[in-house]
Amino acid sequence: MKKKIAIYFLLTFCFVLPGCSESGAKQEEIITEQADFRIGVEADQAPYYSVDENGNASGIYVDLMDEISKKGGYTYEFTEIDPSVFQAGTKKNSCDVFLGTMENDTGDMTELFQTTSFYQSGVCLVTRTEDNIKKVKNLRNIVIAAGTSGGEAAFAQYLAVKYEADALLFVDGITAFEDFINGNSRTAVLDANVCQAKMEENMPIRLWKTSEKYYNFHRFTAKGHTEFLDTLENQISEIMSDGTMDTLLQKNGL
Repeated sequence: MKKKIAIYFLLTFCFVLPGCSESGAKQEEIITEQADFRIGVEADQAPYYSVDENGNASGIYVDLMDEISKKGGYTYEFTEIDPSVFQAGTKKNSCDVFLGTMENDTGDMTELFQTTSFYQSGVCLVTRTEDNIKKVKNLRNIVIAAGTSGGEAAFAQYLAVKYEADALLFVDGITAFEDFINGNSRTAVLDANVCQAKMEENMPIRLWKTSEKYYNFHRFTAKGHTEFLDTLENQISEIMSDGTMDTLLQKNGL
């Protein structure tokens, strides 16, 4: 039985334009206050993290960071980053920690340290509503798209081995879903809550199977052991014990 695994990388860049003065006046420097910490997140992952057309971020990750940053007395900013780019240790799109689902079993040499998981979510296999995949035997020889960062990859690889399918792994969940919805992959493995959010958006997908073994663990990940990671671990423990985490989850429908 064979599995075909491919990984695609998408890197982004940004630039800053300095302000200038008029009529020969002395040029003024634009000073932007820098946040204490940069938090890496995977883009377009409602109900965990998403940004609307006005640039407003929302989701459980946003509410969580608002809560713990106030308790800790520090400032933060989000930066969208591909999980595999973070694991690879590239300086582009750098951040202090990654917030989301990530497993330290990709085979690379990066040493990752993680906090306790503050939330677990299921993973599921989806098909397009127009396709006629009704039985397990229909999985044979088809392509299953999935991101590499969490339980989705493990579930996709398990299905590929068991049913002689091909697991096609992408650097992030967005690219995997786009490949699937565009018809290049017959099925995809998604986080169960992301799947529900997309179905509520009337995306043409159908929930086919939910894993009973594989899950996504939501937590903070750092490359190496840092003092900030210890701070986050203590804050997670505090908000889980005092009921704050339950309130945040309920607010976001989790």
